[in-house]
Amino acid sequence: MFSRLFKQWKWKRLARQLRRPAGNAGKETGILMNRSNQYMYQFTLEQMQLKDGDQVLEIGFGNGHFFPQVLSAAENLSLYGIDYSPLMVEETRRANSNLIQNGQLQLINGNSDALPYPDQYFDVIFCINVIYFWDQPEDHLKEIRRVLKTGGRFFATCRSKENMALMPFTRWNFKPYTADEWETELKKNKLTPFLKESAIEAGFQDLQLPIEPRQWCVGATRSD
Repeated sequence: MFSRLFKQWKWKRLARQLRRPAGNAGKETGILMNRSNQYMYQFTLEQMQLKDGDQVLEIGFGNGHFFPQVLSAAENLSLYGIDYSPLMVEETRRANSNLIQNGQLQLINGNSDALPYPDQYFDVIFCINVIYFWDQPEDHLKEIRRVLKTGGRFFATCRSKENMALMPFTRWNFKPYTADEWETELKKNKLTPFLKESAIEAGFQDLQLPIEPRQWCVGATRSD
């Protein structure tokens, strides 16, 4: 029984760290996310097709490991980031001080249900493995729509609902979606889906897993 309780405590602790990394365990969680999210960033950038001069916001950037990769996707990007974890903002500032100093990157500690940006400010907003944590997604989507330019695009990338069900830590404060469920959520909040793509993570095809490690990306636009 003790072993079972310890395992539950361990998974619950990981779930808490994934939601809002803190302390030394939070630093380790940031590194773990870099490894597990590497393919998802590549996949998402392929879907976004950023254009020269775009003003881009990432919600929930972790320790900022992938910001240089995002900035290399097009010329003269203005990149912004907001993250719920003060530790992750601190770690990102340390790792990307050159990008901040030359004006390519601006960071804020905060939450996406209260975005501190003017109306119609961004061409593209994206998040990866974030929407699971939104207790009231309509509050976040309302804010995202507000700060998107007319014709601006919002991309959310997640692991499939079937994959998430196999991960023990998702029992605590996670809300997985199918791509179709997320499209419904977007439509309810006046964002128009225009893209739905899925992919099997490279390197896993030959492993004998109970289910393919699949992720999806849904893009929506503010069309008014």
